[in-house]
Amino acid sequence: MSESKLKVKPGNRKIRSPKDPDRITEPIPGRTALVLSGGGSRGAYQVGVWRALRELDIPIHIAVGTSIGAMNAAAVAQDAYKDAEALWNQLETDMVFDYAHVVENRGVKFTTIKDILRQNLDEEKIRDSEVAFGIVTVKFPSMEPLYLWKEDIPKDEMLDYILASSSCFPAVTPYEIHDEKFLDGAFYDYMPISMALEKGADRIIAVNLQAAGKVREEDLAEAKDRTTLIQCHWDLGSFLIFDTDNARHIMRLGYLDTLKSFGILEGYRYAFGKDQMDLRTLRNGEYAAFAFGLDPEIIYTKDVFLRQLREAVAEYMHSEDSDLDELRKGFKKLSFLQIEKSMEKVRRFSRRAVITYIADFLQQQEHPSTQDGQKTKEPPAPIRKALEKIFERDVAAAEWLIHNNLIAR
Repeated sequence: MSESKLKVKPGNRKIRSPKDPDRITEPIPGRTALVLSGGGSRGAYQVGVWRALRELDIPIHIAVGTSIGAMNAAAVAQDAYKDAEALWNQLETDMVFDYAHVVENRGVKFTTIKDILRQNLDEEKIRDSEVAFGIVTVKFPSMEPLYLWKEDIPKDEMLDYILASSSCFPAVTPYEIHDEKFLDGAFYDYMPISMALEKGADRIIAVNLQAAGKVREEDLAEAKDRTTLIQCHWDLGSFLIFDTDNARHIMRLGYLDTLKSFGILEGYRYAFGKDQMDLRTLRNGEYAAFAFGLDPEIIYTKDVFLRQLREAVAEYMHSEDSDLDELRKGFKKLSFLQIEKSMEKVRRFSRRAVITYIADFLQQQEHPSTQDGQKTKEPPAPIRKALEKIFERDVAAAEWLIHNNLIAR
């Protein structure tokens, strides 16, 4: 492959937090590559990542991607953030896949989205851009991979090769260019780290949508010391279903996850301002928050997080939940061995029911009730043993709720 000489801006700009204008971090030296994985409709998450990188004033010198990542990388190369955001805020499934002609086409094709992208893709601007842009696709049926830089793609065919990179067979028919058929690049390289290495990237920001595809582990290992990997702790949804509400939601998650990755915010599933929470036990609190349905789109302070979680727990405990009732009745009658054998049944209970039951149990042990001055008999020891073995994370979450006085005795 040929390699053009690119005019690279030196990475000498200070990086400011969007939430704290006075916070200064060290500039990123050399060339920064943005590597975007495949993942269909989950690609909205990558636009959220891009928004955060823009706000952090992190320059992108190399933008490469596979499948939907190729589409988003093209937007990065032409510096079209607003257009990309607007497009993701309107995309629905029937705008992407041509289901109306599925019989005559012998499968789903990209006819509709091709017309939309033609209005948004500026091939000339991408070619003139200082950003090195590259994609991956696979020839069919030979399954030979093609790593293509913009200079390798024939004039006026860039959109075709981007769509070829996105042809997620068998959900979509192979994409044809000059009587040759191509498949989704994820069949060979789901997240093309090697392209960033080829261009000599000093810093790699890789966004993994955790969808189906072949990961080149050897490339990840080679780039480990220079790579910031951004991926979500939440389910980003089906990669074949495009929905504007979910797109807006996961764009927000991508934005927050990036600020966490660069140390502006803290947290794992949730986002917190700096130094708000005890990071040693935060995962336990976040697991409880997930179980009780707290909103992951908020940037929490400690006070707001504890207040909202306390309210969610109280609301649940005043509700009538058959899961919780069944747990309270059933566990009293089961031995440790019986509980282990009943795991398939136990797994169907909601996490909040399990955590609430465990918290009740732990508090009964710590503060057993009395009757006529005599302590009542504590729950049988086999139950505690079973809980700690089978529900390790739920026990930790329950203990965290108790420690923070978020669940009533």
